[in-house]
Amino acid sequence: MKAVVSGQSLTIFHYHFLPGGVATVVCQALSAIRSFLPEIGDILLVGGRVPEAVRRQAEAAGARTLELPD
Repeated sequence: MKAVVSGQSLTIFHYHFLPGGVATVVCQALSAIRSFLPEIGDILLVGGRVPEAVRRQAEAAGARTLELPD
């Protein structure tokens, strides 16, 4: 996993966001990022697979998702 902060946005890259493991940690961290780093206005999760459940969790925390083709 790699996180890139650019200006006032954060992009988190991982090869997949399947439920469990990294996806759980990232989704739980989104609210902490929002609380402790309010200067980050835009958060984008980029991965090869982003299931609908993870997409909904990310969107509920104010993050966008981008699923890359296989």
